[in-house]
This record gives sequence, C-alpha cells and structure tokens, in this order.
Amino acid sequence: MANILSTIVFIWRSFRFPMTSYRVPKDKTCWSVDWPQYAPTAYEIDLTDKSWADPSIGNASFQPKWNQMDGRIDRRSHQNIYVIKDGFPLNPLGRTGVCLRGVLGRWGPNHAVDAIVTQWKRDLNNRIQIHETTNKPILEFVAIKRRDTGQWAIPGGFVESGESVDTTLEREFLEEAAAEADTETVVRIRRLFESGEEVCRECVKDPRNTDNAWIETVVKLFHWEDARPLRLRAGDDAVGAEWRQIDSNLDLYANHLDFISRASERFGGHF
Repeated sequence: MANILSTIVFIWRSFRFPMTSYRVPKDKTCWSVDWPQYAPTAYEIDLTDKSWADPSIGNASFQPKWNQMDGRIDRRSHQNIYVIKDGFPLNPLGRTGVCLRGVLGRWGPNHAVDAIVTQWKRDLNNRIQIHETTNKPILEFVAIKRRDTGQWAIPGGFVESGESVDTTLEREFLEEAAAEADTETVVRIRRLFESGEEVCRECVKDPRNTDNAWIETVVKLFHWEDARPLRLRAGDDAVGAEWRQIDSNLDLYANHLDFISRASERFGGHF
C-alpha cells in the first residue's frame, strides 16, 4: 500500500467519481498479477461524523473483524475470503484504479439488495402480449430512475446494521417506487414481499467500487399477479418510477440488465 500513502487524497462531498481513475488493463486486473507500477487514484468523500460509516483505517479505535460478523456489521463476502494487505481489504474482483473507500461507507464489502418486480404485459382485453420477433410472452419490471446518475435501475439499497435482506428489500421498494402509497397498497406490496426467489448473491461490478471497498448484493425476484394494478411513485433517491418492458436493448445502471435477463429466463419471457 506504499502507493496509496504517496497518492494525494481527494475529499469530495458528491456521490460520484468526478475524476479519472488509474487505468487498469484487463490483463492487470487480478491481484495475483505482479504490477509494481500500479498507483491507483486515492478517493474518498468526507465521512466525518457519519454514524453509518466505518472510521478510517489506522484509527486506534477501529479494529474490524474481517471476513466475519463484526458485532452487527457483516464483513463477510458473498464471493470468497478476501485478502487483507497492509491493513486494507482487497476487492475480490481485482484492481479498479481507485483506492480507499470512494463514496462507500464501509471498508470491504458493502452489502446491498435489489428487487426485481415483474408482471406480464397485457393488452386491453387482459391477454398477455407476445413479442412479434421472439414469439415469447412480454414481461415488464418496476424500474426507478436514479437521482445520482440519471440512469434507470431496479429498486434497491444498502442493508443497515442488524437488518435482514427481506426487510431491506421491502423498505427500499416502498421508499423508491411506492412513495406515499395508501395503506391498502402497502399491505399488498408487503404481501408480495413475503416470498421471493433469489436470483443471485454476489459481488457486483459497480462504478462505486474501489480497491478497498465494494458492493455485494442479493437480488430477489417477485412476480405481481394481483389483478389490481400496482401504481408507482418515485421517492427517496429515485426521481422516476415506472413499469418498463424487458428487452435486451435496455440501458440500465451497472449490471442490472444481467439481473433482468435472469428474471426473463426464469419465466421464459422475451429478452
């Protein structure tokens, strides 16, 4: 980590990477590949007085239990046991060109959840529509427009300390896609979230990832079969919410299109 200590630390209050990261060729991504010249850009937002964030590494009061439960904080990875080098956890997906925490609050894995809520696209006679090219039934999914990047995505967010995956999924969906929903709608959504099918549980290639902090997610699939339509309204950090048709040409945030493709495959729908 000598290169980290010799790199100027940029402190930003935004939630994006507004600077250029150190370029990492594909053949140099893996940590097992020797690359003594590697000098990642040090980047971290101001996390002073943020109760949800870890202290800085090197702080005498911060003695994290890597790769295990650390009190109410889960520092385990869905991927595998991650390496600690010079006191810093290393991203299991490899080098990113950025070191320190970036915009993330925790060193190592930052656990998140994402909810795929689908329904069949129907015509005015309530018949499931068939795609003219693939001859497969058409699925729609709940999409939210992110405030930070302006991209469309599936609803989701970070798991709070001591919170379960299912609790986070329901909370984030209500906040981002069903803001100010009436009591009846909330009850219907909660009933939907009582059972879901896990699509994946893994580290994700997210633009917020750094060498020392990264996002891992659990994605669950929920299918809306209620005859009454689910009205959507954006809230929290989403500026838009709507039902969108599943298609391989969608431009979605990070690797959300991959998650959507798995949902489509599960139902044998058009993609």
